[in-house]
Amino acid sequence: LAARKEKPVAADRVPEQRGSGSSRLGAVSKSNPENEAHQLAEQLYRSALNAYAQGRTSESLTQSQQALTAEPAHLNARQLLVRQLIEQRDKEQARAVLSDGLQMHPGQVQWATLLARLELDKGDLAAARRVVDQALPQASSSADFQSMAGSRQDPLGQTLPPAPSCTIPPFGR
Repeated sequence: LAARKEKPVAADRVPEQRGSGSSRLGAVSKSNPENEAHQLAEQLYRSALNAYAQGRTSESLTQSQQALTAEPAHLNARQLLVRQLIEQRDKEQARAVLSDGLQMHPGQVQWATLLARLELDKGDLAAARRVVDQALPQASSSADFQSMAGSRQDPLGQTLPPAPSCTIPPFGR
């Protein structure tokens, strides 16, 4: 019996997709600018994380900021940047980065907790209350947030003094 030979398929032939018209040879996919921005931000974030781990704080800070410029919604780059800003005692900039992040990701309860604590440290009780009020719908299941939010008033409704210095939540949350 003779073996049946299959006809080879051209490697550069792109199969026809429904509604796309005809098939094309050597088709080049067009890049998606959003995907490119995400890839650039991810590359910058990983480079910033590596620099941070090696103690190159200035380089890490710059790359974290560049990652957020490429993709403002990048969670990990924002988290790393906030961590660095707090470590450098630049709480004003950390508040701005957290506030911007919460506009894009209101479900980041740890960011809201940290921002509220930074506002309390600053002595801006009204700003802290706004952060708490805005985050309450997303933070209903967070014991840390509820504790922080509820501990700011005593039973008589008097506002208590600011909480001690803020803690930095872990990456990726």
